Amino acid sequence: MIWLFERAEQIVKLETRYDKKRKEYSVAIMRPDAVPEIERYAIFTEFHARILALEQQLESDHWRQTGRPTVIPSDWCGP
Repeated sequence: MIWLFERAEQIVKLETRYDKKRKEYSVAIMRPDAVPEIERYAIFTEFHARILALEQQLESDHWRQTGRPTVIPSDWCGP
């Protein structure tokens, strides 16, 4: 899933994934003029809380979210 935030001509992208092999969630944070950061979480509630915190931080820094994707549900990872 991808979240996009805009401010002037700049874009911040948050990309979330679930790695079935490692059984962990990840978020890649791609900021303008910076090396992408990747954070990994084994527990869905921690991952979800981090996504919400990132959204709030970006909005408080005057980034405007374009669209509103749904956070991956905890049962999405399958069996």
